[in-house]
This record gives sequence, C-alpha cells and structure tokens, in this order.
Amino acid sequence: MVLSTCANICQVEITGLLTRRYGDVAGLEALLASPGPAGRTLSLDARQTERYRAGEVPLMVTEFGGLSVGAEEDEFSYTRTSSDTQYAALLGEIFGVLHTSPIVAGFCYTQFMDTAQETNGLLYTDGSPKLPLETIRRIVTRTEAAPEE
Repeated sequence: MVLSTCANICQVEITGLLTRRYGDVAGLEALLASPGPAGRTLSLDARQTERYRAGEVPLMVTEFGGLSVGAEEDEFSYTRTSSDTQYAALLGEIFGVLHTSPIVAGFCYTQFMDTAQETNGLLYTDGSPKLPLETIRRIVTRTEAAPEE
C-alpha cells in the first residue's frame, strides 16, 4: 500500500506549490488535512494515512506535471510553455522539487506521451521527444551524464 497524491497544477507557479506540499512533513500534513487538489481525496482511507505517518508505507506522488510546449489553444494542458528552453527549465524545476523532497519516495509523471486530447507528455503524439532524449533522461533521473555501458 502506498499513500498516493496528485500534484497537477493549473498554473505556472508549480514549483512553489510542489515545494509547499512536499518539501517537508508539515506541508504534507497541511495537504492531507485539506480536501486536496481539485477536491480529490489524497489517500484511500484514514488507515492508509495513519500507516504513512507511522512510517509503514511510502509517499508516492502518482500524478504530476501537466506541462506543454507550443500547444495550440484547442489542445489541453495545465501549463503552457512557449519554447523548448522554458519547457526544459520548468520540467527540471518540478522534477527537482520531488527529487530533493525528504518525504517523497517516488513519483509518476503525467504523462509519457501526448494524446489526442492532452499535450502534457514528454513525447509528441508521433513518439518524437519534445526535448533531446538525453536532456529528458537527465531531468527525470537527475543525473549529469549517461551511465557507462
């Protein structure tokens, strides 16, 4: 069992909000005491929350991201960026917040690839990457160079 939270944000001030939510235990406790983002429940039940507090289950951010680069007005995205540089910087910032969080054990970016409805992926609908693959790998894994083979 994993305490699971959703972190999609409908504004550019995403890194500050992620830091407030997941930067320390007090931030997470405040989040758990509220109805949560978009009024969604953040844990399955009170027992799950208590097991997290007791250190029995990890905290996983199971949905975060929502960034788009160069999206058209009729395409859905939580946060639109206007350039590859801006996209890479913001992507790096939001992954960085979760990588440095002392309470987050893991996360799942939303989403891997764009769909017909949403442009929030790391790849376009044709499977081509929005940034060079090495840049995406470095941001997601927070490593500087590819591992030696």
